[in-house]
Amino acid sequence: MNEKRDFATLVEQQESLRLQFIRSELDLAITFCELAGNTENRETADRNTENAKRAYEVVTHALSTGAALELADRQEVDGKLTQLEGMLARLERHEDTGKKAED
Repeated sequence: MNEKRDFATLVEQQESLRLQFIRSELDLAITFCELAGNTENRETADRNTENAKRAYEVVTHALSTGAALELADRQEVDGKLTQLEGMLARLERHEDTGKKAED
């Protein structure tokens, strides 16, 4: 009986850490997008855009594994994903023009 409780506690801790990781990666990706959109240096913008894309891929992979998130957590993550996807789309549209993404 004690082993089941210990296992359940470990699973709960693991899911909590997974959510914390997802939140951190989303925040990191958003920060990379902001940096990419606010620089005049094309090389820096491209590097930060690629970093943001990698963090986005990590998040989508982490979401595809493990248990489903609770509703409030899922809504928070979905909101940040939507924000990030919009930022990445703006960066990609402006990638060829050489303009800053906020133009």
